[in-house]
Amino acid sequence: MAETLAAETAAGWQIFFKPHRALLQAGHDPLLLIGELNELGALTVELDTSDLPPFTELTPQDSFLSWQMRLESEVSLEAVNKIFKGLEDDCELSILPLKSNIADAEKSAKQPAAGFDSGADSEILPQAETTTPSPEQPISMDGKIIQLADQLYILPAISVIESFDIEPGNIKKVTAKAEVYCLPNEYVPLIRLHELFNLPAYSDGQPHGQLLIVESEGQKFGLLVDELRGQQLVVSKSLEIHYRKVRGVAGAAVLDDGKVALILDIDGLVAMYRHPDLNADNPESRVA
Repeated sequence: MAETLAAETAAGWQIFFKPHRALLQAGHDPLLLIGELNELGALTVELDTSDLPPFTELTPQDSFLSWQMRLESEVSLEAVNKIFKGLEDDCELSILPLKSNIADAEKSAKQPAAGFDSGADSEILPQAETTTPSPEQPISMDGKIIQLADQLYILPAISVIESFDIEPGNIKKVTAKAEVYCLPNEYVPLIRLHELFNLPAYSDGQPHGQLLIVESEGQKFGLLVDELRGQQLVVSKSLEIHYRKVRGVAGAAVLDDGKVALILDIDGLVAMYRHPDLNADNPESRVA
């Protein structure tokens, strides 16, 4: 496992655990692992049975279940990782910190992020709830224009809490497939939109660009983009009515230069990030 936040603690941890089908054959029992987590604090468990095949195709030696868990405890990440030690190649695992408390979240949303001396000023916007354009009629909205590779997309400006140039040193590995970004008072899950949309990444393999801090269901996330191109008033039109439903997309709009750009849905992006299997082999998950 790469660098982790082993010495850090949080108000709790959001854990996604999806065993590979052969996990049981390797002698591991998911229920025992969940039981060990329960001993660390108050644990809420949500079972996902969406991958269960028809009864006639069930094989008792294979695992088809996954779990979303919320552990409310000031236990260290090291203690949580220890329970899953040695299972990195046998499961999909995501361990992300819960937001410490509402007061800290409001404080960090109202003051500039310190420690990002990148030569560009942070842009702070008042925190507000994410809004999604209504599918029934066009809606005028302020949009943040972002660039990924050679594509332009729009984020509702009201969804963006702040934005700044990224500092690669503030990126920390939590698991082999999950990263967080270090803000002054908290860590936020890092979402690389290149990977989410299957777009070309940087040739040198190093993160560049800008980070946009957004919020979904009360938790902050950092969206890594190539560039924030500016902000303009756009008229959103439903993609579902005129085309079809596309996961992670709320609509489309025509920019000032006449180009058409997709308006991204924050909650949809977070769902794609938390469930990578939604992206691949599913035409509705393709954004561009």
